[in-house]
Amino acid sequence: MTMAPQQLATREIGGEAISATALPHFASLDAIRGLAAVMVVANHIPFTNPTIGWTVFRSAGRALDIFFVLSGFVIFYAYQSKLSSLVSARRFIWLRFWRVYPLHFVFLLVFLLFDVLKLIGERHGLSAYNPAFVADTPAAFLANLFLIQGMDGVHALTFNLRAWTISVEFYTYLVFVAACLACQKFKPMFVLLCGAIFVSAYGFLFWVAPGGFEGMINGMGFVRCLTGFFLGGLTFLLYQKIRRTHWIGTLCATGWPAFAVTALLLAYICLTPLGPADFAAYPIVALFMLIVLLSPGAMVSRLLMSRAPQWLGETSYSIYMTHGAVLWLITMLLRFGFHVPSAATPDGAFELMSPWAGSAAAVVAIIASLMASRLVYLHIEKPVRDWSRRTKFRSAQPAVLPG
Repeated sequence: MTMAPQQLATREIGGEAISATALPHFASLDAIRGLAAVMVVANHIPFTNPTIGWTVFRSAGRALDIFFVLSGFVIFYAYQSKLSSLVSARRFIWLRFWRVYPLHFVFLLVFLLFDVLKLIGERHGLSAYNPAFVADTPAAFLANLFLIQGMDGVHALTFNLRAWTISVEFYTYLVFVAACLACQKFKPMFVLLCGAIFVSAYGFLFWVAPGGFEGMINGMGFVRCLTGFFLGGLTFLLYQKIRRTHWIGTLCATGWPAFAVTALLLAYICLTPLGPADFAAYPIVALFMLIVLLSPGAMVSRLLMSRAPQWLGETSYSIYMTHGAVLWLITMLLRFGFHVPSAATPDGAFELMSPWAGSAAAVVAIIASLMASRLVYLHIEKPVRDWSRRTKFRSAQPAVLPG
């Protein structure tokens, strides 16, 4: 398979020093996550340019559902067989909290500072397109602080607008833990429970939003996450079941299944507009992941393992959480630093005098977002993640989990 083994440092859990080796790592999935993160950045570029109407960018919101499916696959792979007690559940929640919350908290403070700057600017006759502290209310700040902004049906799109996915995913982790603990002694029941959660969530989405996912964030983001996460988990269980099947290995070794599913995914991303086709994102992404992992020698697998996609994959979470702040800063710099003539369009874009000027600003914004994200990864995300893995837990019973 497309894996790169890695080592974890010795850690003490349950009062015992335990040397743990990490599970093999699906590096190709990291690359998919990184490319999806770049799609999200491109979708959020606020400058009008010749590509702004392209389907591939307008439908990039589906990348969020790609994240959910990927997350489910990876979390099931790393933890599903390890969550057998309250001790291991506590360790899992600890690791996931410190994996997602620190960057969320940092950028919550960053966007709070932006609101303060907007308020100061308004008092001096300078106004951003979104007034200070209108959406970003004290209640919204508290919802973000306690990571419930994606769950309360009101405050999802406040402060760092992208962080609603972190909120709903964290509570999806808790559903996953509950499922593991409830069915720890009877695996078939666990599979049935996960299948029931997926089918129920997917069916509910069909029922409440048959026209597609656009705008389905406040109150419905959690259902989207449950759908993608548990489909990703079921995809892992299927992969685990069939990965050593001879005829499947022989077929995938030809490279044709990987070619076909890659063509399907690209056609879906590039050609299908937002709408009812949104529902196809889940099965298409799940199928793509499954075939790619079963075809380590295929061209698409080798491309995903190359340096640039791997770099994006490693930095993907920082890219996702950082780019909104970078885009805001560039927008304000153009407006008030360089006094570039501009206007807000009805869809929220930032219209420069020329679409080619917008294109240049978009390229600069993407490069700046990637550079800033790398710094955030190296100096905030990675150090905190490594610290959380090294933290010693003392308990009556030992447990070992990969970080």
